[in-house]
Amino acid sequence: MPFDINRDVLNLDYREELKKDNALLKDHFNIDPEVLKIRKLARKKIKKALRKNGTLDWSKLPSIITNNPKLIKSGKYNIISDGIMFAPSYWSGYNLCAFATNGCGMHCLTTSGHGQMHMMNNGSHHVHIARVTRSILYMEYRPQFFDKLLREIANRSKNVATNYPEAIYSIRPNTTSDIRWEKIKIKDGKTLFELFPEIQWYDYTKDINRDISHIKNYHLTFSLSEKNKMLVPLAFKKGMNVAMVLRVKPEDIKPDTYTLEILKGHSITKEAINGDLHDARFIDPENKFVVLSCKGSAFGDTSGFVQELN
Repeated sequence: MPFDINRDVLNLDYREELKKDNALLKDHFNIDPEVLKIRKLARKKIKKALRKNGTLDWSKLPSIITNNPKLIKSGKYNIISDGIMFAPSYWSGYNLCAFATNGCGMHCLTTSGHGQMHMMNNGSHHVHIARVTRSILYMEYRPQFFDKLLREIANRSKNVATNYPEAIYSIRPNTTSDIRWEKIKIKDGKTLFELFPEIQWYDYTKDINRDISHIKNYHLTFSLSEKNKMLVPLAFKKGMNVAMVLRVKPEDIKPDTYTLEILKGHSITKEAINGDLHDARFIDPENKFVVLSCKGSAFGDTSGFVQELN
């Protein structure tokens, strides 16, 4: 029988599988001693920054807009990229990745680069403390968080326009999260994309139901997991490229094409592009697989989240 998106996707208990995986991730991070220590230190940092009148002293808190080595790579293409780095899944006690699976949750890129767990400073991991702090502030002090976010974006955008007038300024708001920013009114009933139309926004997402067709300055790339392969045809139909983590090292040669088995007996073959070269997914050609090398603990993945060469 030919593969049919609507019939086959609707007949799968995908959401039930996600609920089970999210429950597993919640239980895992709620007993992980390092994560609990990070949460405690983040709470301590927020408490010290909280004035008696309930306002936050932001000089004692991490900035909201930041970047990392992958974002900086886009500079080769005259693109200046920043991002918002929250704590993924249940790291902060709040789930900021509703469509996370056990595979991606346990091998998230949050523990790669500067987030590698051994990179301590005086016994504390300041990168993860900052990410958990941002997550708690977003969830518990949202009006103040948004006010500070708008100030940072305005200042950074002005700086880029002044010092790099030929460059494209872009922001990835879900660098380590999967929030539906298109649904969130930040100020005066407007989203980030409406408030800053001069900025090119982009993200990866595992949420196939997100509709940004009406937003000209926001780009999404669908992110493959071990549980959502059957959604790949729909992602391509919606105009999204599909990113996958491949069991290769960053220095390894990436394939030019890739064949993905989405269901038993049903495969899709597409041209593949090297997603490690930069992070500006909005400049990628359409209708492609985006191949990313393993980072952090992902090389040890056995869930199916990391794909194999074919």
